[in-house]
Amino acid sequence: MYAGNKMKEADPSEIQFKKFPPVLLLVGTDEVLNDDTKNFYTYIKPVQTKSKIKEFAGQKHVWLFSHIDSKESVEAIKDIKEFIK
Repeated sequence: MYAGNKMKEADPSEIQFKKFPPVLLLVGTDEVLNDDTKNFYTYIKPVQTKSKIKEFAGQKHVWLFSHIDSKESVEAIKDIKEFIK
């Protein structure tokens, strides 16, 4: 975005969604983006009521891929399958 000759910083909180597809957010409690994920869910839920969020205790960034056989990853994959149905 431009303001005169200066470029303004992009601010995702300024985006006004009128429509949004259903989304499943899986986040660990130790995830560096945990707060961002919760904030996004709070923002998008009124626009898309089929959206869901689920937290997994003690999980960090990319936990689903780095420990694919863990109890949490197996549960998350089941959640994904169910959400897609």
